[in-house]
Amino acid sequence: MLHMTSKSPVRLLVIIFFSVFVVETSIMFFLSTLPPVPTWMWAMFDATLLVILLSPALYFFVLRPLMQHISERKLAEEALRAALRTAEDERLKSKSIIESIGEPLGIIDTDFRFVYQNKLHRDSFGEHLGEICYKAIKNRDEGCEGCQIAESFRDGNIHSKERTVPRGKGPPLYVVNTASPLRDSTGKIVAGIEIIRDITEWRLAEEAIKLAHAELDQIFNTAADGMRLIDKDFNVLRINNTFSTLSGVSREEAIGEKCHEVFSGPMCFTPDCPLTRILGGENRVEYEAEKERKDGSKIPCIVTGTSFRGPDGQLIGIIEDFKDITIHKQAEEEVKSLKQQMEFILGATKTGLDIIDSEFNMRYIDPEWQKIYGDPTGRKCYEYYMERSEMCPGCGIPKALETKTITVTEEVLVKEGNRPIQVTTIPFQNEKGEWLVAEVNVDITERKKLEEQLLQAQKMEAVGQLAGGIAHDFNNILTVIIGFGTLLKAEISRDDPLRTNVTQILHASERAASLTQALLAFSRKQIINPKIVNLNEIIAALKKLLSRIIGEDIELATFLADEALMVMADSTHMEQVLMNLTTNARDAMPDGGSLTIRTELMQFDHEYIKAHGYGIPGPYALISVEDTGQGMDVETREKIFEPFFTTKEMGKGTGLGLAMVYGIIKQHDGYINVYSEPGKGTTFKIYLPLIKSGVEEEKPADLSVAERGTETVLVAEDDVQVRDLTKCVLEGSGYQVLDAEDGEDAMRIFKENKDRIQLLILDVVMPKKNGKEVYDEIKKIRPDMKAIFTSGYNAELIHKKGILEKGFGFIVKPSSPQELLKKVREVLDNRL
Repeated sequence: MLHMTSKSPVRLLVIIFFSVFVVETSIMFFLSTLPPVPTWMWAMFDATLLVILLSPALYFFVLRPLMQHISERKLAEEALRAALRTAEDERLKSKSIIESIGEPLGIIDTDFRFVYQNKLHRDSFGEHLGEICYKAIKNRDEGCEGCQIAESFRDGNIHSKERTVPRGKGPPLYVVNTASPLRDSTGKIVAGIEIIRDITEWRLAEEAIKLAHAELDQIFNTAADGMRLIDKDFNVLRINNTFSTLSGVSREEAIGEKCHEVFSGPMCFTPDCPLTRILGGENRVEYEAEKERKDGSKIPCIVTGTSFRGPDGQLIGIIEDFKDITIHKQAEEEVKSLKQQMEFILGATKTGLDIIDSEFNMRYIDPEWQKIYGDPTGRKCYEYYMERSEMCPGCGIPKALETKTITVTEEVLVKEGNRPIQVTTIPFQNEKGEWLVAEVNVDITERKKLEEQLLQAQKMEAVGQLAGGIAHDFNNILTVIIGFGTLLKAEISRDDPLRTNVTQILHASERAASLTQALLAFSRKQIINPKIVNLNEIIAALKKLLSRIIGEDIELATFLADEALMVMADSTHMEQVLMNLTTNARDAMPDGGSLTIRTELMQFDHEYIKAHGYGIPGPYALISVEDTGQGMDVETREKIFEPFFTTKEMGKGTGLGLAMVYGIIKQHDGYINVYSEPGKGTTFKIYLPLIKSGVEEEKPADLSVAERGTETVLVAEDDVQVRDLTKCVLEGSGYQVLDAEDGEDAMRIFKENKDRIQLLILDVVMPKKNGKEVYDEIKKIRPDMKAIFTSGYNAELIHKKGILEKGFGFIVKPSSPQELLKKVREVLDNRL
């Protein structure tokens, strides 16, 4: 009720006064019924009643407002205390938050004085509460230019700025200053909050990231291989410079296109596509393929696809790497070609290549030799080549491996009929560090044959040199014997018994001269006079004479080639060859038989030369002389061309017949072979090089008697007996003779008598100066000087010096006085 009436004071007062009146009237009525009371009691009653009557008014108008004021004040005080507690809590909380901020924080009032610093700020810049910030921190007398606090005070906004703070010798600090205004409850700016954030690590990390990105970008773009990034939808995200060069596609053309549209290959649209395989779970794919460039050409590449993932490990796509192997492929082709060439050369030259390890195991053998010896897998070299169970004696492999040097040995392979080979053993170390040897096996069968032929030829040459030297000395002796014998015979009358003795001496001398000519023929030092002749004509003309030589019990048959066989030869020497071979055939058939001479045209090609070991490519005339006689064994065949070797009885042969044949054929640039077996007869085959010119006609020999003369002749001869003989013969025929013992003596005498001398007779070989040198010097003084050269030996020197050229006279020792006088007259009368 009170609560309700308290809302209407007037109404409440009326109710109170009415209630008081009722109560007071009731009390007074009740008291009236009582015995009388004292006045003082009525006074107390009235006072009490007045108080009672005034109490509500006093309550409502005095006490209640006072109580309400007190309550409100208490509530305000409580609220204030709560607010203060809350504010303190907030302050403490804010301070805790501020202190816990990981950056230096300061609060600066509008006078730029520090009113608060958190611990990090104090630790970083010192405690400066109450101090002006720019003086305390920067030691400045005025505010900093571009100060963020000042900017915040001016416009009330937050301002941030990055700056660099030097710190001693180390790298500078990178910081960000952030200033924000602090307002009071009315919105007035009363201070500013400055937070200094250290971003050094972030900035350094950012620089490192930028550097790493630049490095990666540089590596990517300068990589030797072409590279591109592809996402899971086959879109090209990025390419490097090398890829652009390889494909012929620019970055602008490639990025955003499908990978199979740029630098496509055979794996595109197949399950082997690297992206498809990586999407299927593989992490790396590598293969070799030809990729198509923009211009349609193709490049061989090794393609490597690797998964490309983000920071969270999720697959983004792939990185494709393209290694251009064009040069590698070209090198492979070159190596393949070289290998084929090497194998061809090895096969053509019968050279084998193998590789063997230190345990003698076969590691490799070239294909051609493998065809011969079979598969070498798991076999030792001595088993493979030699069919041995242990290392071969003298094997070069241990020495090569021990000394690390190349060794050369000769071995005979058991297979293929004891095949001789030269083995060059080359040690080397492979990529695994193993020491191996490469063996170059050269078939030296042909070389061995050639060596045997060379040894035989050297032996024959040595014997020929000896024979030629002997013949030269004999010629000088025979010249003296024949010359003085002829002079002696001319002085003896026909009926004198001594004339017969002299005649026998001259016959013996002529036989000796024939022997020396045979020796010179063998040594190929006799003088020949080659002309173009037809071998068929020589054989046909000689057939009757050969028939008389062999006798009636031996049948002679000739089979001559249809075509003319033109050769450059001395016909007299060719006749001598045929007669000697015929005589040998006759002696090999004492009981009769048959002799066949045939001619034919032969062509020497490289295969023939390679097989036989002699010859020059071209056409040859072949003369075959075949008999059905006793034949010869191998030992005899090897010696038949040696001088003085004979199988005949003592006194029935000189051993020079076949030696002469050999020398004549060699002197004509030809070849001679013999084929014979005991009981199967013998065949000689002679090869002479063909020419295309026609036959030269021979002039008939001049048989006239030598004429006398009165001219002065200079004779230069180192052999005193030959010189005396020549002087005697010439002076006996009316000539005046000046004689010299050597080349220098001849020059001296000529210079003293240069106007008298009309003819020179010069020995080709003399001490100090030879005949040709003397003649050349004299010709400078007397260009018209005539000369005759003499020699019994050095045909090679004669040809080399040009002595046998037209215009020169030449006499072969031994010669008769008639031959000498005839040649002198021919030269003096210009009849050469």
